[in-house]
Amino acid sequence: MRIPARKEILADSTDGEGMIRALKKRVCLSGKNVMLVGAGGAALSIAYELLSQSVQLSIINIVPEDGQKLAKFLGSLRPGVKVQAFPWGMMCRLASSADIIISAISSGTPLDAEALYCLPGECIFADARYGSQAEFMHAVRRAGRECIDGREMLYGQFRIAAEKLEGLANSSLVTKTLDEIENGGYV
Repeated sequence: MRIPARKEILADSTDGEGMIRALKKRVCLSGKNVMLVGAGGAALSIAYELLSQSVQLSIINIVPEDGQKLAKFLGSLRPGVKVQAFPWGMMCRLASSADIIISAISSGTPLDAEALYCLPGECIFADARYGSQAEFMHAVRRAGRECIDGREMLYGQFRIAAEKLEGLANSSLVTKTLDEIENGGYV
């Protein structure tokens, strides 16, 4: 019996690229103060891509050590870029100076309605989740504010994946369908 040679697995995550695409439709990211809530896989992908856009990034996580580990890891990947991690209790203070607040947590909402009402009108909100799971998005919209939901991030992810598959994104039918989806033509 022959033992196969060690195999390598290549993985790719488009969470971050999808979120960046959704954000860039609204604002130039360079120099923006971004508060990212969460320290899991989606947060890692989003944070990595945010740092490529020259943002100032603050990470808040309910388990402070996880947020610190993520900040340290990102700092090692992007030397010279400053990423800071803060404890959950700093949320409202940091939110008041954020240009963009992204929730990448698996449940709940990082800010309640009262806190959302107090934030500057130009603040951009995003939730990596969608549908009934997007509790932050629902809280933001109940407070009368706009919020990018995870569905828009997913549309961006699909477009990116299609572009990576040689020729698929060049198909006029695929391009037309993706444009219609992204512009709200299909729900």
